[in-house]
Amino acid sequence: AFIELKVNPWKEETAKLLKETGDASDWTPEQRRERCRLDAWASLMLASHYQDNRKDLVNISHRIQMTLYRVGLAGAAVFNSRFKRLGNEWRASAARYGDLVTRAAFKTGMTKFEPTNKNHLRELLFERLHLKKMGYTKKSHEAQVDKEVLKETLKLTSKKWKRTLIKNILHFSSNDKLAKALLGGKHKEKSIGFLKIPFPGNKNLSLLNNWINPLGAKTGRRSGGGTDKEISHGGVNPQNWHPKIRGIIVSRWYGHGGEGASFDYNKLEPLMMAWKLGSKALLEYFSVGGGGYIQLAKDLLHLTIEPGSSGYKAIKAIYLGIGYYMNDWKLSHDLWFKAGLKFSEDWDEHVRLTAKVRKKYFKMFPEVKAYHRRQRREVKKHQRAVGELGMIRHLYHLGPDMEGYKRYENQAINFPIQWLASLVTGSAMIDYERALLKEHKIS
Repeated sequence: AFIELKVNPWKEETAKLLKETGDASDWTPEQRRERCRLDAWASLMLASHYQDNRKDLVNISHRIQMTLYRVGLAGAAVFNSRFKRLGNEWRASAARYGDLVTRAAFKTGMTKFEPTNKNHLRELLFERLHLKKMGYTKKSHEAQVDKEVLKETLKLTSKKWKRTLIKNILHFSSNDKLAKALLGGKHKEKSIGFLKIPFPGNKNLSLLNNWINPLGAKTGRRSGGGTDKEISHGGVNPQNWHPKIRGIIVSRWYGHGGEGASFDYNKLEPLMMAWKLGSKALLEYFSVGGGGYIQLAKDLLHLTIEPGSSGYKAIKAIYLGIGYYMNDWKLSHDLWFKAGLKFSEDWDEHVRLTAKVRKKYFKMFPEVKAYHRRQRREVKKHQRAVGELGMIRHLYHLGPDMEGYKRYENQAINFPIQWLASLVTGSAMIDYERALLKEHKIS
């Protein structure tokens, strides 16, 4: 702004104070007002200066936004009988498995137990039953009791009754989450049952609106839902639904010849990543006839894998994880607990071998590390990341030594890839909407 508008920097005084004290509340009211005034003036002047250069970006952004808004207005049709049947089945299963787990907990001497309480689960599994702790939470450093860790604990547990208990905990957890998503728990206002409304002219269906924010995620992806207040007014995020829940959505012409369509851009993200990384070799893997993850697993890990297998999940985690700047420990964790791939039964050796695979990957595809360097340099020097059509994500920071700085580097690396992918899917929605309007002769 200083260069383009040919004015002296006006933030130096307050920036210096912030570096010294780390607290913007030390600024005087006059400093605060003047900085805000000049920030607002500069924003207006820069917008006017660059407006003509950003027409394509403004145009496509608004078109995608309005298409998404119309999708939200149209809503999705929920098949009522299927919704009710699944909700009741999952709630009954959760109650049954929850009762089995609670009775088992009382038999160990516990006097208070809730199967949804993680501290109660920790006491039951690790203090009463003395099972091996497989991982720890990042913030509180308590033993993890999530699904992936419990599945790993199950593999290492030999006694039949303990194995049955762990299985019952897993069954309770999955059914409880599914039931709450449909019927609600303590926060019913976030459930599908609360948000759906009668469908005009069809008592067999309900209408569910979903609002999608095209710039809602930090890395340039679209995000659904919003704040609790926004959600309670009719917004819902279907993006993270369990596959079993998606079956409640049908064509709004269900029973009258209408059919639902399910589209999966399963190669979009890896293709966009290879494109932005500038790697021709990776592009070939995910182009037509390139072999995709299956061929990459053969070349990198010397593994023969099948779609849906643990090996397939592992190579996908490696490709996306390394591309998005995941460190050795986090990649090791995801391979071990989420993908089910262990390079060794010993954790430390597994981490070492994961680092070795990561090093080999960089050697096979040197463009990946070069891209990381460019983006890290960009955020350090210019405090931003730049995407297609000149979209800029500002990443203001106080230098590499500040707490959480690595998250800024992650965003700088992720943003250009995921912003490009969101442009591709957004453009596809615009084309699809245009085709529908043409087919039905609507202008």
